[in-house]
Amino acid sequence: MKTSDLDRATKFLRVALLAGGILFVVLYIGVALLRIRYPFELEWLEGGMVDHVLRILSGQQLYANPTMEFTPFLYTPLYYYISAAVAQIVGIGFFPLRLVSFAASLGCFVVIYGFVRRETGNLYSAILAMGMFAATYRIGGAWMDIARGDTLFVFLALLAIYLVRFYDSWSSYVLAGILISLSFLTKQAALTIAVPMALYCLITNWRRSSFFIGTATLIIAGSTLLLDRIHDGWYSFYVFDLPVEHYSLKARYVFFWVDDLLAPLPAVCVVSVVYLLSLFSQAGKKRALFYVLMTAGMIGTAWSGRLHSGGYLNALMPGFAFLAILFGLGFHGLADYFHGKGSASNGGVTVALTFFYLVCAAQFGGLLYNPKEQIPTRRDLDAGWSFIQMLKGIDGEVYMPGHGFLPGYAGKKSYAHAAAVADVLRSKETSEKAELLAEITNSIRQQYFSAIILDKDEYVIPIQDYYSMVGRVFSDYWVFWTVTGVESRPEFLFVPKEGSALKE
Repeated sequence: MKTSDLDRATKFLRVALLAGGILFVVLYIGVALLRIRYPFELEWLEGGMVDHVLRILSGQQLYANPTMEFTPFLYTPLYYYISAAVAQIVGIGFFPLRLVSFAASLGCFVVIYGFVRRETGNLYSAILAMGMFAATYRIGGAWMDIARGDTLFVFLALLAIYLVRFYDSWSSYVLAGILISLSFLTKQAALTIAVPMALYCLITNWRRSSFFIGTATLIIAGSTLLLDRIHDGWYSFYVFDLPVEHYSLKARYVFFWVDDLLAPLPAVCVVSVVYLLSLFSQAGKKRALFYVLMTAGMIGTAWSGRLHSGGYLNALMPGFAFLAILFGLGFHGLADYFHGKGSASNGGVTVALTFFYLVCAAQFGGLLYNPKEQIPTRRDLDAGWSFIQMLKGIDGEVYMPGHGFLPGYAGKKSYAHAAAVADVLRSKETSEKAELLAEITNSIRQQYFSAIILDKDEYVIPIQDYYSMVGRVFSDYWVFWTVTGVESRPEFLFVPKEGSALKE
């Protein structure tokens, strides 16, 4: 191939790469806006998250003795409180929670863009990094815009990291300490990020590091003590005690690196590693230390999240965010290197540059997804409202542990989400566990509910002794499924058996 043809191919690929990065950002925003107002669950736990917000707005405590009526999820509370504040303005439902997540996702884009732009001074590479994070939307669980706290947690952590990297004053360290603490108060996984941040501050400026370490320690430890006092110790029970009792998936100790990172992001991983290695050949060791420690913190957080039993693809989001930054920085460095060598009319280097662009373009291409699969259809919406009408037609209480908030549309009461209950029931033997199980069992035995609706024909309690399955909720198999996370929808309808209740 002639040099002029290679030059044209290189320019075309460069434009195509930029267009691809922008396309993924636009694609994500389009998907998010099309489903942000969807009045039903996009993911299994969303309804339970709305129930948490409703509990705050009703003036009740979040962390309390686990009961059939309400058992909290194992997360710190900031996302719920911010969503509750937004809900007071825009109304109750999924929308305020998704709005918080969507705003946080845009914040992540801005910080990632700013990170690379500040480090390199290059607009092109900054846009590419932002586009790469947007491109991980589907392989990260299509999670950025749903009613869950992960995106806010990542955004606050990225802001803290940005401040530590580019500002070196006591006030910036204090602000970074506040932000990483707020990230922790959104999701306790931020501790895995805070530790390498503290180590970096300590090594590079041990005197000033006290502002970051002291602020973060004061807020995290202080908020833990305060929330524990307010909630009579239940805060620590849910946030710290229960999670450590859950088993780890040992297979993911290795498969995480292969299946979760290398397989979907081969070019990103290679470019990121090349960039990290290149830092050690440069004069500035401070920058090398920063990126090595922050990579360990962000990817380590993703790794630990995936090791946890039940850890879904959303756990990868902090790792993907920082890999996007490393990709943008590495892309800029390699492109500059090839352009510098190519200035000497070196045809081999021009071929290498063209190949490099082609590999990066292939990486973006490999992350393409069908946006329609992430957006509920009109049939889903109609099926949802038909289901609500069915609930309205049932006299008495309905127990539907797999779906929070939805019963409220029909004027029914929501109960503790099945996932939160399972977190307690799979812990070690405690009086709280025994009391919760007894409460559920007694309610079933006494046929307290006029109907029970389950997602699957599986249950721990012998419901079949007291309730009969009378049919499926939906006649159409293809409607009303959640579009991400555990594939879920109300499936089986049970009603009491005559004469089988045990009366006191």
